[in-house]
Amino acid sequence: PFMPWIIIYFLCSLAGIILLISCFNFTNLSIARSMHRAREIGVRKVTGAKRIQIFAQFISESIVLAMFSLVLALVFIILLKPMIQSLPFTQLMHWDLSANYVVYSVFVVLAMVIGIMAGLFPAVVLSGFDPVKVLKSMNNTKLMSKIGLRKALLVAQFTFSLIFILTVVLIYNQQKLFLTSDYGFDKEGKILIQVGPEYKALKNELLTHANLANVSAASHLPSSGVVRVTGFKKAEDWEYEQDLRWFSVDEDYIDNMKIPLLAGKFFSKEAGESNRNSIVINEAAAGALGYESYADALGKVVIEKSDSTEKVVIGVVKDYIHELASEKLHALALVYEPEEFRLLQIQYHGGYDVATDRVKEAWAEVNPGMKLDIHNFADKMGEIFNILFGSLIRVFSFIAGLAITIASLGLLGMATFTVETRRKEIALRKILGSSDWSLIYHLSRGYLSILIIAIVLAVPVAYFMNELWLQDFRARVSMDVVTVFIGVVILLVLSFFTIGSQVIQAIFINPVDNLKHE
Repeated sequence: PFMPWIIIYFLCSLAGIILLISCFNFTNLSIARSMHRAREIGVRKVTGAKRIQIFAQFISESIVLAMFSLVLALVFIILLKPMIQSLPFTQLMHWDLSANYVVYSVFVVLAMVIGIMAGLFPAVVLSGFDPVKVLKSMNNTKLMSKIGLRKALLVAQFTFSLIFILTVVLIYNQQKLFLTSDYGFDKEGKILIQVGPEYKALKNELLTHANLANVSAASHLPSSGVVRVTGFKKAEDWEYEQDLRWFSVDEDYIDNMKIPLLAGKFFSKEAGESNRNSIVINEAAAGALGYESYADALGKVVIEKSDSTEKVVIGVVKDYIHELASEKLHALALVYEPEEFRLLQIQYHGGYDVATDRVKEAWAEVNPGMKLDIHNFADKMGEIFNILFGSLIRVFSFIAGLAITIASLGLLGMATFTVETRRKEIALRKILGSSDWSLIYHLSRGYLSILIIAIVLAVPVAYFMNELWLQDFRARVSMDVVTVFIGVVILLVLSFFTIGSQVIQAIFINPVDNLKHE
């Protein structure tokens, strides 16, 4: 299982991004609050406290906050567990979200590590304050001025947020591509029903209805996540072995699916049970078995490894997507084994509702009193992608909103801190005749440069990061200009809203109120 590991890696990446953003926020806000705690640190140092003691105090505060966060996170997990388990995706993957003492021990250790990571830099900086300077004048204590770490942390926050936004957009685009891809066969205008090995009477009854044009039996549905594999050997080269994906199908299958036959013939009604001794392969299988051409493959004998059954290659069909569209195309064998038939694919003319009524009538005629399991062929085929990607998009959108909210709160704290420390400057500029727009530009331009740097960093990182999970997909999207534009616009709107709320509030304050205590 390819897809589950992709999902697990991606969930771990999301969790890592959220944790990093949270750590950056804690560091930023701790530094922003440093002026309010500078006097406390100065007094403690004057009264004999050593730097290591102050350092330990701040690290301890950070760890305690992380532990409280862990308790709150566990409460949220308990509350959200029923909703998460009700998602089709979690049911498909059989996730029960169970935990034991080992899991909880890992949670505690992780919380301690996160607490240390988040509190390390503030503890180092704040414990290094010079008590004489901070007690004489807190305004003279400058932290991370110019292009210091505070701005670097903001760049990192914006960078991670944009990477996250671009990734969610790519997941959405990938799902749309899977559902609209050309699979190499006709998936429209078909009804799918579940049947048992005794299918012939029902098939004959269905064909008596004029608007039901073609009925074919098969072992399983293409591109639905079901894969069956068996090994074959070449009669002329017993040492050569090749694994082939296989479908058991009847004589009407390629007409029903409109799959081109490139060479030879297909199973026929006239051949009857002798169809069991034949096999039809796709282009990829012809190449994998080492045949020089499609014509060269015809008449060759292959031996099924499981029971040493000999089968003659009678035809070659064009490659089509018989597995998940997320996987690369593999060698395929079509065999005739009626005991494996579980589905009837019914091609119809006219409306779907009318066709389903005819199917129900035929079913009632042949299987009175038995339950009918009926689906739209295309919808059932795309069900796996709706489960995997539809559920993931909902979950990831929620997590993305959470991560962006955390980043915005950190930005709000820094913007508030910046505006508060520049109130006197704002008042003097207004008195000297600066317009509101010039003040907005003056206060926001630093953040604009941070946004530009974050965009320049995030786009290539997001591109290469998403290439890691997209590279194995047969049909895949790429990060184009439209995707980048959407992500950048979302980031800019959220950022300008956050920054603007503080900047606009500051410029509309009466300058007299800011200067009356000077």
